[in-house]
Amino acid sequence: MSDLRISGVVKRFGQVTAVDGVDVHVAQGHLLSLLGPSGCGKTTLLRMIAGLEQPDEGVLAIGGEDVTHVPVDRRGIGMVFQSYALFPNMTAADNIGYGLRLRKWPRDRIAKRVAEMVDLIQIGDASKRYPHQMSGGQQQRVALARALAIEPRVLLLDEPLSALDAQVRVALREGIRTIQQQLGITSVYVTHDQEEALSISDEVVVMRAGRIEQAGPPEALYGRPATPFVASFVGAANRLPADVTDRAAGLVSWGGVALRLADLGKGSTLDHILVVVRPERVGVRSLAPDESSTAPLGSVDGVVEQRLFLGAASRLRVRTSAGDVVADAPSDQVPPERGDRVRLTFPPEACIGLGDIRADLGDLDAGLEPGIGAEDAA
Repeated sequence: MSDLRISGVVKRFGQVTAVDGVDVHVAQGHLLSLLGPSGCGKTTLLRMIAGLEQPDEGVLAIGGEDVTHVPVDRRGIGMVFQSYALFPNMTAADNIGYGLRLRKWPRDRIAKRVAEMVDLIQIGDASKRYPHQMSGGQQQRVALARALAIEPRVLLLDEPLSALDAQVRVALREGIRTIQQQLGITSVYVTHDQEEALSISDEVVVMRAGRIEQAGPPEALYGRPATPFVASFVGAANRLPADVTDRAAGLVSWGGVALRLADLGKGSTLDHILVVVRPERVGVRSLAPDESSTAPLGSVDGVVEQRLFLGAASRLRVRTSAGDVVADAPSDQVPPERGDRVRLTFPPEACIGLGDIRADLGDLDAGLEPGIGAEDAA
């Protein structure tokens, strides 16, 4: 197996720069996901790794070998496409062995390798069926087995689950991750589905307009987003524009509501910052009808405008004097109902301070309301 290194890669299509100076390193045996909205450059980058597109600048190296200008069939790449791309006139077993026949492997060796792949992807007798006789999940497993059969140095997956229904998608992504870890194969996975990326990756790269917005382990991207875009694109998030009132004490004012931040972070030298708080980190407590509405530091009172049951929690949209807030109430508690008064608490360690948002708001996904993340607006 080999690592993958991408250094200063640029790709232009006419006047449009699709990939703009990207640097990425995928350690041997790791799975890296390229995550971002349509048009961010993630698929173009994947095609350059595969050799289907040539970069205008930069270097691509696999296992220390410069493959920037090496033909597709000599890179040692296995690729799984969104459309499966199986040959309709071949059985599953024949599809799996296709690449081996092109490489002129001996017949008995091909048969042995195909049997290993059939066992690995667990399709049993379905290996004798033609693609039209198999489910979408089975077809995608066959496509994965075909890519792995040639013993590639790097495995590339281009939104392989987007055509499947939700239940099959969850099961198959777990299967892909299990197989990837079992084989220890270096992999790059392209997706626009944040849940997919966070659940199966060793590292996630969030792309935007051809550039890397942030890269790191899934826990870091979710828990400590570096920019307003990442905070909104990766998971649901409350985005609270605030003014710094006491930098030393970590105090800010969000629409007149005083909040304390454990660390002002990148906003520490600015007067206007964005405070990001995940819905599950917001404390929720129902207020009695006659209870005082004087909320202490780090909290605000409001009225529940909407409640959505999500299984493990109920997601509340709460109207407050400073703006709407999304908060998750655990399902093991009796959740407030629409119209109930509640007190929301923002723990200092849950409040992430980012840079000045004023110049960035217009670039976030269209249709987002202040105070909520992309997941809620979808």
